[in-house]
Amino acid sequence: RFCYQISRDPQDNFWCADFYGSNVIKVDGKTGAVDVYPTPTPHAAPRRGRTDEQGRFWFAEFWGDSLGVFDPATQSIREFPFSTKYMSPYAAAPDRDGQGWVSSNGSDRVMRVNPATGETIEYLMPVYYDARKVVVDPSTPNTIWLPNKNLAQLIRIELRD
Repeated sequence: RFCYQISRDPQDNFWCADFYGSNVIKVDGKTGAVDVYPTPTPHAAPRRGRTDEQGRFWFAEFWGDSLGVFDPATQSIREFPFSTKYMSPYAAAPDRDGQGWVSSNGSDRVMRVNPATGETIEYLMPVYYDARKVVVDPSTPNTIWLPNKNLAQLIRIELRD
């Protein structure tokens, strides 16, 4: 197994995305038991992700062109595909409204997914952009930070909706 990025949930469990195996891996913080959950899309290549307050693990599916969300309540992964091919989603993070934000490695876009409706919005960035991380600002209701490695910038996105 290869853990691409790690996160922890509110119960102090360890979560990671197994890029080459296309799995999500959980290690129980109390018992050390390991659970492996394959992505519904074979060879999806899950990449960087984060857990939310409900313990859900949100992750980018690099080769699957989707956002994946593992829900511990149902023990299942739900995928939200992007309409544009070759987006190469790199990193994902949930916001406090229950939506997911995803950076793209294959286009100059950042995506927002509403799992309740399945709606995906793609925002075209005004610059040549490649962010390997998505940071949701907890101090505001709708601000996202993206480090742009191509132009050595820190991009701030503030939604007005």
